[in-house]
Amino acid sequence: MKPVLGLVVALSTEARALLGRGTWRKFDGWPLRHGRLKNGSKILCVLSGVGMDQAHLASRWLTGQGVSVLASMGISGGLHPDIKPGALIIAESVLELLENGDGEKTNLVWASQNSCAEYLHKVLAGKGFEVHLGKVISTRQAVLTSEGKKSLYQKSGALAVDMECAAVAHSARETGTPFFAMRAVCDTCDHSIPPDISNSLNENGHIKPWFIMRKLLRRPSLVKDLLRTGRDYKTALSALGRAWQVQVKYDPGRFLSQILDKGV
Repeated sequence: MKPVLGLVVALSTEARALLGRGTWRKFDGWPLRHGRLKNGSKILCVLSGVGMDQAHLASRWLTGQGVSVLASMGISGGLHPDIKPGALIIAESVLELLENGDGEKTNLVWASQNSCAEYLHKVLAGKGFEVHLGKVISTRQAVLTSEGKKSLYQKSGALAVDMECAAVAHSARETGTPFFAMRAVCDTCDHSIPPDISNSLNENGHIKPWFIMRKLLRRPSLVKDLLRTGRDYKTALSALGRAWQVQVKYDPGRFLSQILDKGV
């Protein structure tokens, strides 16, 4: 039996970058897309929406469907000062930022125990991608300011931050399912995204036109930030999609062999 790849994405724009245009159908309340790799392996892609809780529920649903591999792929914020928009981060380990009465601390959720991350890094670097191997950290609140990103980098040493990866990694660890994660950087560590721009996106990553028009009328200077954020987002989506074609779609047998730790 061919392995089944369970893919968790937060936004429909991320899924489109990976799988192209397609129809979402609901199963047990989850928007789901089916796909197939060249070697016949199936893809089950769930649209989780933004955030740790939804990503955890979506990934647990996928493990309940018997997927062989869990994957978290999408857009992230960059934390390392040398990382540019469109850079790819292959997770060697996944952290989460915990907040309690004693303040914040980082918790290790998952660490690679096979050769998959190194293999992906080597393949993508060989194809000319800007790609980095290291830590990814997930937070429950979006980290939008340059000060917040720099502080998080100092605390964690993570290269990128998102809001879903650790939740999928938790599900993988709980169920003993092989896991990998790759993020494409959109906003770099020196780039602050104004809350008005972040709040102008709906749960699928599309701009809410009337919301952003009202904000632009009140604050025309947002245009510059909006154009930069849109350009960087498209750059990150393009890199994510191209990397998917290289790492999975056109060499699925080798890729899945690596992540399942079965050699090649």
